[in-house]
Amino acid sequence: MAWDWLKRRGGVDEVDADFEAESAESLLCRRGSDATILVATADEPHAATIHGTVAIVDEDRLVITNTGGAEKPADDATVTLQWPVDTGLRHVAVTVASTTPTAWNLVVAGDVVHEQRRRWIRVRTTLPVVVRLPDQEDWLSGQTINLSAGGMAAVLESTNGRLSAPTKVDIRLTLPDGMLDLIGTVSEIIEDEPGSMVRADFSEVEEACHERLAAHVFHVQREELARRRQQGAA
Repeated sequence: MAWDWLKRRGGVDEVDADFEAESAESLLCRRGSDATILVATADEPHAATIHGTVAIVDEDRLVITNTGGAEKPADDATVTLQWPVDTGLRHVAVTVASTTPTAWNLVVAGDVVHEQRRRWIRVRTTLPVVVRLPDQEDWLSGQTINLSAGGMAAVLESTNGRLSAPTKVDIRLTLPDGMLDLIGTVSEIIEDEPGSMVRADFSEVEEACHERLAAHVFHVQREELARRRQQGAA
């Protein structure tokens, strides 16, 4: 069940926005893995997401299947392929050579970028949170389970397949000192009853937002330390 999954995970290993580019040949996604195609245009800066499965990897060419009938984008579109790995998230610029109703044929057009994980201090804290896809109006509401300056684990109302990993999402977190709007990447999701367990990494976070998150984490730590001292003195 979802709660057992969280206990096994032990919390959230957050993503840090440090990047290092390496050759595409050594870092491309593996056959059979899940991947997401992001398509952005000048008219639609919020990238559309197309989820699929890596079927073929041949040097700088990839075939992504199970694309759900998505049509080939315009020539001026910016297309990126991204996929999760154990140490974080990787993405690479690609061009679309051709499409069919069930598959996209992609050509690597740059270096693979590796967004590495860094361990942030995390605390167990329950805060109201809502999440949505950038191109949608409806929010999924829920509560955090744990939080750090780099990410969160939360229980949301059932997503009914509306979220998947890796997908960028809008996150609105209610801290004691007010609302905080963030952009995150879903790194893992487990559908369960009555809700869904979602693990997300914060990205594109302004320094002021990081400071507010870190301040809340520090406050929760101090309260927990004081509680333990009181119990020890009793």
